[in-house]
Amino acid sequence: MNKLLLFGFLITINVVHAETKMVPLDIEVGYWETNAEILQNDVMNKALESIPKAQRAMMQKMMQSTMKIPTTKQCITSDSFKDMEKKMRESMGDQSNGQNCKFKVINSNSKEFSGKLSCKNMDTLIHTKVINSKRHESTVESTAAGMGMTKLKILAEWKGKTCPEGL
Repeated sequence: MNKLLLFGFLITINVVHAETKMVPLDIEVGYWETNAEILQNDVMNKALESIPKAQRAMMQKMMQSTMKIPTTKQCITSDSFKDMEKKMRESMGDQSNGQNCKFKVINSNSKEFSGKLSCKNMDTLIHTKVINSKRHESTVESTAAGMGMTKLKILAEWKGKTCPEGL
């Protein structure tokens, strides 16, 4: 009986420590455009605190217009889903640039993805949810030492089956 309990305990430990594998999201292949919006930026908020209230709204508007994030254009093919986890780890800086960053998949299924990138002076949490096969939304929260948190909302939309030349 003791051996059976020990065996069950060892299996439980292995399941708890097993890494979550990345599952491709249920999205269309083809041409995608992604837009991002800054929801929170602690550095910007601290800078605004030092400005008199009367000028704060005008300064905030100016800062937001200069911090606009350009639209990202991407061509997703069936090859994009091959070795997806490896590509994601490489693009997130896992084991590169001497940063000693580690990327961990927290949750992954065809409708949702969550991951965490941990670097020496910064942690980033990513959460993506498939709204439908032609649209998904993400939030990205980065906390950097001495800089505070930056939070982004990202919207990706499928534009068509055919990708523009050059993508």
